[in-house]
Amino acid sequence: MTIPRCIHRLYANVFGYFWLPCPICKVPFGGHEWRSPRAMLITERTGGGATGVGVCQDCVEDAKAINLERWGVER
Repeated sequence: MTIPRCIHRLYANVFGYFWLPCPICKVPFGGHEWRSPRAMLITERTGGGATGVGVCQDCVEDAKAINLERWGVER
């Protein structure tokens, strides 16, 4: 059974999680759904690390492919 997005949004709001659109597919998702810290799209690389934005679970593989193409790493 799939939980409706409105329930996820309510949960995120009640418990203080973020609720933002995925930068790849634009579908809103909440911080409570973000299972992996590696599920991110790298937006900038610096000498000591990288910054990025989280992606929804449906776009993790796309983010890895984009990161590999842009930066040479899957992350």
